Amino acid sequence: MAVTAQTKLNAEKLRADFPIFDQEIRGKRLAYLDSAVSSHKPRQVLDKLRTFYETQYANVHRGVYTLSEVATAEYEGAREKVARLVNAPEPRELIFTHGATESINLVAYAWGLDNLGPGDVVLVTELEHHSNFVPWQYIAKRTGATFKAIPLDEHGELKLDSLEELAHAGNIKVVANNLVSNALGTINPVERLTAWAHEQGAIMVVDAAQAAPHHEIDVQQLDCDFLAFSSHKMCGPTSVGALWGRAELLESMAPFNLGGHMIRSVKLEETTWGQLPYKFEAGTQPIAEAVGFGAAVDYVTDVGIAAIEEHERELLVAREEPPLPVDPEPICVVIDGATNDLAGLTAMQPMEKATDSDLHYLLPLPPGLHANADEMFGLFTYEFRLGHYMDLREELEEKRMVWTTAQGRFGRRLHATGIQHPAPTLTCTVARDENKLSVSAPYAVAVFDGCNVTADPPRTQLWCLLYAQARQADNLDWRNILLDDKQLDWRVEIEDVSGRNRFLIYDDVQRRTLKNLTIRNFKDDVSYAKFTGIYKLADQTKSNKDAAKRGTVAWSNGEVSQLLALFGLPTDSPLSVLVVEFLPVINNIYQAVSALDKENVNASVRSTIAHGEIPPTKMVAERLRQLQTQQDLETRSPASDDLGQRRILRTSPLTEVPFVCCPDE
Repeated sequence: MAVTAQTKLNAEKLRADFPIFDQEIRGKRLAYLDSAVSSHKPRQVLDKLRTFYETQYANVHRGVYTLSEVATAEYEGAREKVARLVNAPEPRELIFTHGATESINLVAYAWGLDNLGPGDVVLVTELEHHSNFVPWQYIAKRTGATFKAIPLDEHGELKLDSLEELAHAGNIKVVANNLVSNALGTINPVERLTAWAHEQGAIMVVDAAQAAPHHEIDVQQLDCDFLAFSSHKMCGPTSVGALWGRAELLESMAPFNLGGHMIRSVKLEETTWGQLPYKFEAGTQPIAEAVGFGAAVDYVTDVGIAAIEEHERELLVAREEPPLPVDPEPICVVIDGATNDLAGLTAMQPMEKATDSDLHYLLPLPPGLHANADEMFGLFTYEFRLGHYMDLREELEEKRMVWTTAQGRFGRRLHATGIQHPAPTLTCTVARDENKLSVSAPYAVAVFDGCNVTADPPRTQLWCLLYAQARQADNLDWRNILLDDKQLDWRVEIEDVSGRNRFLIYDDVQRRTLKNLTIRNFKDDVSYAKFTGIYKLADQTKSNKDAAKRGTVAWSNGEVSQLLALFGLPTDSPLSVLVVEFLPVINNIYQAVSALDKENVNASVRSTIAHGEIPPTKMVAERLRQLQTQQDLETRSPASDDLGQRRILRTSPLTEVPFVCCPDE
């Protein structure tokens, strides 16, 4: 391969290479998440540019004096570095351009105008950046060729099973595809597409602008015919990029731009073109930028493309997260002066027994804070007594009765004081179409080992309150009228494929779960029968590492119309929603102890406390299923039926529901 694997990437150390990150914006360290558009430049690249301009600059290939020779050596040295990056067979196949866009236009004009015509097909994909879409669309129209695109499936990947049908559209002459999508990050099967293109007698043009900074690229392994990429996306200067092309194709092509430097001889009767790569480098090139491009290649090569790719994989791919509480958590025993740190952060303050209740140990207020201080909200969220047990630990001289509690902590720790931020603001996402109104929101998370973790299943509950806005009697102001409330669930998402056969994709347990949740959310028979296919089970395996679990709920538009009619309100009344996150009531050992159905946890609990007969793991698993089913069918709402009996962690802002004209009732 062009680049060899390196050691593990040290992101904090690399951050120090970029001067732009030395500043603060709005009092916080600068965080930049737009590298897919353009990346910042390390000192190594900036220093190279400064040195070149201050001590080495001259035009290249046109002088016999020292500065020109030095500048030419730097320019051609950069070409060799960029060629090695993509494992080009020869440096002369690597052409400097003003960026990936110009590189693709070069191929489209210089090859396309002379090789495309009626009956030919130019094939792109629905994933393309405009730079690899619009030029081919234009050239196809100009030459009379047909312009087609490979469609995407519901996962954002190319539907390669459509190739056979596309092959009948005409004579496939060009296949153009990005190696990595700039919009979705999809890594496309370029080698497979290249093989298919060559079977059709077509050339393969690859847009590698997004791939070059993140993945090892080997044009010989890809077997493509042209490959375009830019400098500015891989820590280099703007206004410079590269086109690699097969020498035999480049030599057969007409020039793209005409002028100085790209000629061999100029006569009144005829002008002949220079050799590769200069045939395609007319005029004064971005010389310093090309030298900076070479320095950027040195930088990413030193960091290690393989190390960059592995670091990004760690950021994006969900890893095995510890449960909350962190496993193993056989049980948390609380006595006077002890801490109760289920998240494993070892930062809890000692707890004290409540003076007005025998049911709780309480957290004493930190010095300088009062009970209603903002800093206290979300600092330590709940403690629930489960029951009395005998502590059987052998190191204790005297056996004693204790109780267990369940406690969660949410938000990130403040660096200055060592305490937690208040619970993060709860935001919800609202969507509506001609059939339904859907709402989703994230469950609160705790921070463990630098990662966000959520209990599995979440220990909090999310409830959505649906409001209608009606004008006051004076017609000057609006009043919110509560229409309904429903519980969100992390196990479901809104179904996006109609007519899906659930018997083929779900087992009996999954279908029963889906049915119970649908029955719970659609309270009348008509709604359930009509919208039994509105949910699908969420795929938890595809969530990002730090992503919080999200709950989802829906109302059919028919339900909404009935609710509005019940209150005598017009069917087009403005709607809004509010999501409330409630802390749980823990009243049995199955809820208090994480993973009691696992052998090691079950055994640890048995050896720690005296609690009669703790069931074996199989019985625990069955009991957990029963409790979950019971909870799935429970319809009592803490927001209405049990108002005032549950503690609220946080609420979302009142969020407007998009207006849909003439919903299906």
